[in-house]
Amino acid sequence: MNTAKLCVSVFFMLIFSCSEGENSAEDEVPAELTKVQDTPFFELRTPLDWTLEVGQGFDTYVGHFIGPEDEIFFDQGISSFGTLHNIREDDNTLSFEKTRVNGIPTVITKRNENDSVILFAYFDANDKVRLNKLYSIDPGDEDLVIKIFRTHQFK
Repeated sequence: MNTAKLCVSVFFMLIFSCSEGENSAEDEVPAELTKVQDTPFFELRTPLDWTLEVGQGFDTYVGHFIGPEDEIFFDQGISSFGTLHNIREDDNTLSFEKTRVNGIPTVITKRNENDSVILFAYFDANDKVRLNKLYSIDPGDEDLVIKIFRTHQFK
């Protein structure tokens, strides 16, 4: 009888401790991303030599993070992209990944657009307010840009 209870307990512990798309390794911050870029709505981690420039948005909070080789633009707010259901693969899609970043449903995609390669990350907290689109046009270091995308955290 005790063996049966133990087996059932272990089974439930395994079921409830594993959730799809949430991997603790995904949320680990790479060592080179030591600077916290703090905005009123979200944070990103970048290398120390990156800076933040805020733009002038009409219905969203916009700007970009500037590094020595790459730039990441953001469009944060209710009008930034709608919902993740609007983000789909098509003939211009080079890669497409549905994931979670710090618990938030996210799509990371690479696209060919107007003779450029653009990396996008779309974050949707499912509250119709916390929506953010990050993107980098013709990134020199795609791996670094994606690592930075994966540090996104809403406030």
